Amino acid sequence: MIVTLVSGLVLGGQPLSEQPYLGIALRDSESGPVVSWVYPGPFGGSGFSSSSGIQRSDNVDAIYLGEPTDEGRIVIDSAWAFNERTAALPVGATLTIEFRRSPEANRDAGIPKGGPGGDVQRLTVTVADRDTWTGTLTRGLGARVIPDLEAGQFESVLLEDTQHLGIAEAEGGLHALLALLGRTLDASLDPNMVPAVIQGFRRPLSLDTVGAELGGLAYEVGTSGGDKAHIAALIAGALDIETPEGDFPIAQDSEWRPRAEQLVRTLRDSVYIYNDRAPDHIAVIRASMDLAPSFIAQGLHQLAWIDRFWELAVTAPDPDVPDEIRAAVEGDIVGIMRLRDDRIVVIGGEGPNTYDMGRLALVYDLGGDDTYNWPSDANPRGSPTGIFDRSGNDRYLSAADFAGPGVGVFGFSIVEDLEGDDLYESTGMGSMAFGLFGVGVIIDHAGSDTYRNTGPGSGWSMGAGFYGSGLIVDRAGNDTYHGEKLVQGVGGPRALGAVIDCQGDDTYKANGPSFGSVYGTPDVFVGMSQGYGMGVRGYAAGGIGALWDLAGDDQYEAGEFSQACGYFFALGILHDFAGADRYKGNRYGQGTGAHQALGLLIDAAGDDTYWSMTAASQGTAWDLTIGMLIDHAGNDKYEADGLAQGSAAMQAIGILIDVAGDDTYSAKGDACQGQGGSNTYHYDAEKVFSFSALLDMGGGSDSYSSGRANNTIAGLGGKNESNAGESSLYGLCDDQ
Repeated sequence: MIVTLVSGLVLGGQPLSEQPYLGIALRDSESGPVVSWVYPGPFGGSGFSSSSGIQRSDNVDAIYLGEPTDEGRIVIDSAWAFNERTAALPVGATLTIEFRRSPEANRDAGIPKGGPGGDVQRLTVTVADRDTWTGTLTRGLGARVIPDLEAGQFESVLLEDTQHLGIAEAEGGLHALLALLGRTLDASLDPNMVPAVIQGFRRPLSLDTVGAELGGLAYEVGTSGGDKAHIAALIAGALDIETPEGDFPIAQDSEWRPRAEQLVRTLRDSVYIYNDRAPDHIAVIRASMDLAPSFIAQGLHQLAWIDRFWELAVTAPDPDVPDEIRAAVEGDIVGIMRLRDDRIVVIGGEGPNTYDMGRLALVYDLGGDDTYNWPSDANPRGSPTGIFDRSGNDRYLSAADFAGPGVGVFGFSIVEDLEGDDLYESTGMGSMAFGLFGVGVIIDHAGSDTYRNTGPGSGWSMGAGFYGSGLIVDRAGNDTYHGEKLVQGVGGPRALGAVIDCQGDDTYKANGPSFGSVYGTPDVFVGMSQGYGMGVRGYAAGGIGALWDLAGDDQYEAGEFSQACGYFFALGILHDFAGADRYKGNRYGQGTGAHQALGLLIDAAGDDTYWSMTAASQGTAWDLTIGMLIDHAGNDKYEADGLAQGSAAMQAIGILIDVAGDDTYSAKGDACQGQGGSNTYHYDAEKVFSFSALLDMGGGSDSYSSGRANNTIAGLGGKNESNAGESSLYGLCDDQ
């Protein structure tokens, strides 16, 4: 349970500043309670280790309240005893912890292992307050009310199968697992948690309803011609933000900006915030409760107003162009429009122009093959910023972090390009269709376009959000999206990061070479792209990363954690509406997730090919997570390594559903095609197993590498009598 991760995490109605916080988590083991995690805080934690010396797998034998004397020694024989004793401490009190590092300890094991022996050590710390060292996780939803989710298309079939096979009511079976997932959510509610994540955890077997609702909003954006009211409705609905009407007070660029940008930098390279800037990172996360709704609402307000703004810009241009504006433009300037806040809209002529967007905020260009540059030192301030380009094969080039086409950082930014085969290229992070405490949008109406964000400094780009929304809407053409990490639909906390591609045979790639495998696998790269939702582990729930492709025969290639992957109370979606598509992925890909998250891949039509390597892919989930892959039509081919194709482990739900066609399933090992893996993470505490399912609802000639039979239903998995946590219960394969 998440509630037990940090000592003193939840204490009734006490003000947060009066709740004790130590930032250390214990876990029971055969050798007694051991340290399972050390957080930033009094112990100076960095996860597995700490600056104070205590580390994961150390045996905790006793504590002392106040001065460490023999009379004051309190034996600790369980994690519960430690939490019970420390929860009552006042902020500012001193605590001494007595611990040993056994020669048999294994700090790096999946489950920390202590042991006998080791020198006794003592460490004294001052109890801190929870408000300083915790983020938004566990602070509740406040006044927000999230509606219940309607039943999905496949929930009744799955429930009937589990009833028929005795899985639903079995000891530690599906009903017990659903209850555990619900408790996990309730203990972790976050005021920034998005509705889709809450609904998915509350009704996991109907995760497809979440996909249908969000996909419907995205489809309306695509079929409406990129209408801004529909874009606003998608963002507002996904993030549970009220769309402002009438006059709206405009917030100015914030003093929080440098710290927020640094948080994004940290999370480009790690899922943790354990560094010397941890206090600043946590402060930004806490401040987001007020900042995020305000700045997102501001962005929606300006999005609704921007069309009228461009109309005014070209109605009566002022021919008196200041010298500093002319110096920022190579080519013809027709005129300018002066705004009340002293900013200037540049109106470019029909020929080729080059614009220095480090010195300009707003450009309306009448035509020509134009170039828009954001130099490496560009740092736009104020809101809105934007470009409206009527025609030409244009280039949008950014060499800066947190600046570029459609980058809304503590504000709003938009690029709208009506014609041409355009190039959007950047090398920095947060540099293309990115929203950080704001909204950033690119709408490209025509042409076969290229979007590229590559290099060792890239990431958080090409439809990415972090306490905000970054969106690409590409309405036509055979487009190419090329990135490496954290691109093509990435949603951080209270964010929607998305690509909506409406037509064409498109190519998406996010697979090296700058970012090596999370697991050190040779010649493998981490992607975290193509529909990737990401929270700040232990501190903030994540948002929604989505890739919606409405038409065409498309190709998707990505590294680890990609193609509809969620991580830590976030949702990753990849929804392809039509075409014969090809998916090439890696570990944690193609409708999967890890550590309390949701991943959903939906393919609506076509003879599709899914290929993934290593482990955990194709409707698979790990650790209190729901992963689902749904293919609605076509003769499809699935190929993967282990833990794949409707498989779950560590108290999770993994489901693969293929609705029609003669399909081929190929995978390695036993944990595949409706059978799960180990459940050691939470079994000792919860006595609950995972649920795995492969449901093939059509076709009379399906092929399974595991030997599953057509037109049969079978319960899968077995119980390990010597170690129940290693059991692979419960799973099923239903071929109809």
